[in-house]
Amino acid sequence: MLSPVRIFLSGLLLFLIKLVVILYEGLLSYGCTIKTFINL
Repeated sequence: MLSPVRIFLSGLLLFLIKLVVILYEGLLSYGCTIKTFINL
């Protein structure tokens, strides 16, 4: 009875980690573009 809940929680955790990584990479690229724009 616990296995579907565990599968759901692990999937949710993986989804959150992917979301954080995507947001972090997006912020990094956004900051880099801003830096290059300011330097120009």
